[in-house]
Amino acid sequence: MEKENKLNEAVRIAKSEIKDPEWGVTQQFLEVHQIEEHNGDLKVAHVDRQDLATIVYFKVKGQSFYFTIEVEDNGEISSVDIENGVSLYLFATSESLSAEEMESMTKLPVTERIAKGDQRPGIKALYRFNAIVIEPNREPAPFEIKLKKLLAYLCQDREGILRLTHQVDCFIRAHIVFHNGNTILQGFHLDKEIIRQMSDLNLDIDFALFAEGELFL
Repeated sequence: MEKENKLNEAVRIAKSEIKDPEWGVTQQFLEVHQIEEHNGDLKVAHVDRQDLATIVYFKVKGQSFYFTIEVEDNGEISSVDIENGVSLYLFATSESLSAEEMESMTKLPVTERIAKGDQRPGIKALYRFNAIVIEPNREPAPFEIKLKKLLAYLCQDREGILRLTHQVDCFIRAHIVFHNGNTILQGFHLDKEIIRQMSDLNLDIDFALFAEGELFL
């Protein structure tokens, strides 16, 4: 109950900052973008509880990135930021093996199956291969945190992932959407443990980077 109360209070404080901004970052962002609403209320995409603070993720209208407000347990806002939209998943493809055959190689649940000839989303083209997707975490979070969680998840079936990597084209795909507010895009840091885990799973990583949104005034 105490944890739930802290989460609710953090959301209330974060919404108050959106409705009556005190931080310059909030004011600057709201000059060019709107927070999405649902039933007349600001739409919260995710709430992440930290040790002594809560991060509230707001959905930005028409965009794939998020506006975040970190609220400390004492009720003070400690940071306001824009978080990238990050999708991280294992992607295995084959022109000869079916999605079902690839799925049988691992114990991990498959999020999506693609068959050769399926329509590609958003473009007038068909898939030329079969594929499976394993994406255990679709909640918003920073890239490095999501990557560590994905690798930890894949390590639960190391043998199955190695079977995939040795028989089909298999890698981690990172689809990342930045806010193009000032044309400066942040970089990423892959620490030694991340590199070791990826090597142990025989995985490489492919980045698809996009910049969206309005420039700051």
